Formats: sequence, C-alpha cells, structure tokens
Amino acid sequence: MIVVRVVCAVVALVLLTAVAERMLPLRAVERDRWEWGHRPRGTFPGIDTVGVRQVGAFGVTGILTGYLLAGIPGAVVTGVLVAALRWVAGVRHARRLPRMLDDGITRAMFSASPMLFDSESAANIYAAGWLRNATVRARPVRGPVLPTVMVRRICRRSYIPALLAVVTLLGIVAAPGSAPVTRTVVLVLWAVLASAAWRATALGVPGETLWRWAVLGVLTVAGVGAQWLLGVPASPLVFAVLAALAIVSGALHRGRPRTNDDFTVIEDGITGGVPVGMLGYWCAGWIAVIPAVLAAVLAA
Repeated sequence: MIVVRVVCAVVALVLLTAVAERMLPLRAVERDRWEWGHRPRGTFPGIDTVGVRQVGAFGVTGILTGYLLAGIPGAVVTGVLVAALRWVAGVRHARRLPRMLDDGITRAMFSASPMLFDSESAANIYAAGWLRNATVRARPVRGPVLPTVMVRRICRRSYIPALLAVVTLLGIVAAPGSAPVTRTVVLVLWAVLASAAWRATALGVPGETLWRWAVLGVLTVAGVGAQWLLGVPASPLVFAVLAALAIVSGALHRGRPRTNDDFTVIEDGITGGVPVGMLGYWCAGWIAVIPAVLAAVLAA
C-alpha cells in the first residue's frame, strides 16, 4: 500500500508542477517592471519574490505530503525534493528576455483573474492564458457535434482533468491518516473543478442542455468512483447519493455566471474587517460542503 501511495504522490506532484509552470511561470517579468525597473538600472530579471513564494509553497506541499507518507523524516526529504523540482521546472529554459516577458503576460493573466469578480471573464482568461502558446489544430467532427465540441473544449482546458487527477491522487495519499477530512476536501474540490467543466460546456446554442447534463453526469460518476479509491465506504448507496449531490450542487451553483460589485467591509473589531461581497463571490457553491461532510461521516 505504501508503494502505491508513494507512486500517487510522485505523479500528483509532477502534474501539479507542470500545471503551475504553465499557469504561473517561475522565471517571468511584467513588461512595465522591465521597462521602468530593470532596464534603467541595467539589470537582468531573475526569480522575483512571487517565484520564491511559489517555490516555498511547493516546499510546504512536499512537507505535508512527506509527513503523511513517512512522518518527519519523509517530510524533510520530500519538502526539499518538491521545492527543488519546482525550481528546476522553472529555470530549465535559457534566460531569454522575450520568453520572460511573454511568461510575464501569462502570469499576470492568471494572477489578476481572481480579482475581476466576474466568473465568465475569469474563466475566459484562464482558457486564453492556458492556450497562449499551445498549438490548436482544426480537426473534423465525427459523431454528434455538440458533445464532441464540449469534450474538446474541456480537453483544451487540460488543466481541469489534470487538477482532477492531482486531487484524486493526493486524496489517496492522505486517506489512511484522515479519511473523513480527506473525503470532504476531495469532494469539494471535485465540485469546484466540475463547475469549470460545466462552464466550459456552455456553447450558447439550442439543444445543448441535455449534452451538458450528460457531461456533468460523467464527471459526477467519475468523482463518486474516485472516492472508492480512498476506501470502500460503510454505506455505499447512501454515500454515493450524497457524494453525487455534493458534486452536482457545487458544479451548478459555482458554474453559473456570477459577478460582484459589493465591496463593503464590515468591521468586526478582530480581523480588521470582513469583505462580505467578495467572500460571497469566492465561496459560491458552498452548499456542496453539507452533503460532502455528510457523505464523509457516513463513509467512516
């Protein structure tokens, strides 16, 4: 069992590193910072504080993963290895200014999109940033047009299936130590990523609703099936219903168009203020947590 968990951890962390490097390149510089900062001083940009924080975050992820696998010694070794992996993935290319400026645009797109408070614009920016340097070839459509186009849109946003795989694999790693918490987190993250797939299947054409539900149904079945990889639940039928409800409700609530223009901050005297509108935007689909928790409790 430990061998399987180690393999899952390695595959998950490599996948996560690849996705992070494509979304948030480590060696990148924004054009204005180059023109008004590095260029007048005659310096060449290197790894900035954003990149250092990213390496640190991967190191922490490695520490947690290693601790789940082999305690404190595993945490130290895995933390160093994962941080080194992220560093190597970011600096493997030669330092060329055009590439760093191009990567700076990509990183700025992904970094700014969560603060737009417009789900459709943010999703479009994610897709555009992911496909900036990708080769997209025209292929003939075989079979029904709508489901084929929907599946292609999800595949072109390959960060969605990649992150689904990462969540499931890390769930397998963490399940033996904290099964209920792990099941809840995996279900909620599946719901969040299913909402991205639900949004990607929105074509705005007549007759798409049935096919969109079919795609969501496949993702839901896959998400419920992935829970069996974390261990067989005690009440399989009830668990499957609650898990499916968590994924579908989260996908539908979070996947519908939403905006926020309420930036009111309520002072609580402790934390310095609660941004109610922003929290409501970021936590859309929170209702999925309830069936996810119930499913995890019943699975124990």
